[in-house]
Amino acid sequence: MTLFTRLGTAGLTLALAGLMLAPAAAQDGGTITVQAGDIAVGGLAWSEQTGLLVGSRQGDSIYTVGADGALTPFIQDDALTGVAVMTADPVTNRLYVVNSSGGPGAFDPSQMQLPEGFDPSQFQLPEGFDPSQFQPGQLPEGFPTPEGGMPDMSQLMDQMGSASIGLLVYDLASGQQVLSVDLTGAASGAASLATGIAVDASGNAYITDGLASAVYRVDTAGGIAVLTDSQFTSEGIGLVGLAALPGDTLLLAKADGSLYVIRLSDPSNVQPVSLSAAPSSISAITALADGRVVTLDAASATVTAWTSADSWATAQAGSTAAVPQGASVMTTDGVSAYVMQGLGGGMMGALLSDDAAAPATTITAVGL
Repeated sequence: MTLFTRLGTAGLTLALAGLMLAPAAAQDGGTITVQAGDIAVGGLAWSEQTGLLVGSRQGDSIYTVGADGALTPFIQDDALTGVAVMTADPVTNRLYVVNSSGGPGAFDPSQMQLPEGFDPSQFQLPEGFDPSQFQPGQLPEGFPTPEGGMPDMSQLMDQMGSASIGLLVYDLASGQQVLSVDLTGAASGAASLATGIAVDASGNAYITDGLASAVYRVDTAGGIAVLTDSQFTSEGIGLVGLAALPGDTLLLAKADGSLYVIRLSDPSNVQPVSLSAAPSSISAITALADGRVVTLDAASATVTAWTSADSWATAQAGSTAAVPQGASVMTTDGVSAYVMQGLGGGMMGALLSDDAAAPATTITAVGL
């Protein structure tokens, strides 16, 4: 067990940014089909100033999402090489972005060898497929095999397990980059896969690493600290996200459906949360303004709102809602949850033949 081991301070960089646009959001139950084109969409955030935001997993831009799904460049930064996860903080009015210069965002599908006769148009994900269970080096049970067989996934898996990551922070009013912190190798050189990000009341950022089984804390000056615990470990992807709650509390989620609570006054004391009805899996987690915590179970295509009467020693499942199959990314405007489904362009688009379209990327508003 390591107690937020101190690692140092990173430098500050500035960059140019895009234009602010009026916020756009779907009504509860409404769905926006993102006009992603060739953009491999990664990361989802919401701010009162911009509305919904998405990033590119393979590019240098972050976009606002219009009510019609149109993407408009908001931030363009050469330092961005691939957006993994991001969140907007209303207190600091800043956008916190985990940047990945390796892993899935940098995978070059043109170099992947396709077997003779491979027909991607026949590629259908099984009902209830949970992308959070997609572990490096293996295909999940029930994963479909198109006619002609599967392509060699070793390159994707190798890159997925060797991602370098960093934190970029942008001022939402100006679009300027105000902080850049390199997190590569912060967890004793372990391979990294950023899976979630949250910001506490003081503006400190917390990032879950699903492969290194660690939580990174980045303070407002760029200082890095790392928390590891044996409870975070997994054979594949473990931690899938976290939520920052009032009272200096962090709630961490694992892919297996477990929740853990951490008090920032004593971060070495990681305690499991006793759940009234454990979900089969968790793909994402977020917190609403009323204190409820929402988890996304991609396997059952369901979101659940949780409450606690004892500071998250236990949690009770409350309202639930169905979401589109394949939804695995989530954010909130404080009242509703927004879930995103689909890959957009990029890897999937490159694998598909000219007459087969990539699965649409959609964002659905969910009231709870």
